[in-house]
Amino acid sequence: MGVLLTIGCTDLEETTYSELSESNFYKTELELVQANLRPFTHMQAWLAWSGQNGYYYHNELSADQTAWPQKGRHGYDNADHIRQHYHTWTDQEGRLNNAWRLMWTGLGFVNTAIESIEAVDAASIGVTPERLASIVAEAKVLRAYHYMKIMDMWG
Repeated sequence: MGVLLTIGCTDLEETTYSELSESNFYKTELELVQANLRPFTHMQAWLAWSGQNGYYYHNELSADQTAWPQKGRHGYDNADHIRQHYHTWTDQEGRLNNAWRLMWTGLGFVNTAIESIEAVDAASIGVTPERLASIVAEAKVLRAYHYMKIMDMWG
């Protein structure tokens, strides 16, 4: 048994190829742009009108701009839409909590992109400082957009 403990691997460092991090990403201008686009893909989850869990569902239905017809048991959905329409929702509403989570998670993706892109040495990857600033500025506009929509929903 003692022999088994004395032999074996000593170099236990592993090289991971299936995960992205600052050490293996942000090495080209394309990767900077890709990192900047990640928040846009998440934004579809809370901004799309068809999701029924995000911004448009709550803004439109609670503002009398849309209606949710209920015929028999179809469309009732535990009175979710009725509470939304009559402004009688509570903090226990799954749809509203999901919108909150989606929008704040999206903001987290934006902040992560900004922080990671700003940490890149532009010269080392062949990007001009102006181009790097442009990519960061685009992300900051997206961050402002997230804050604007969050303020619109929750004040």
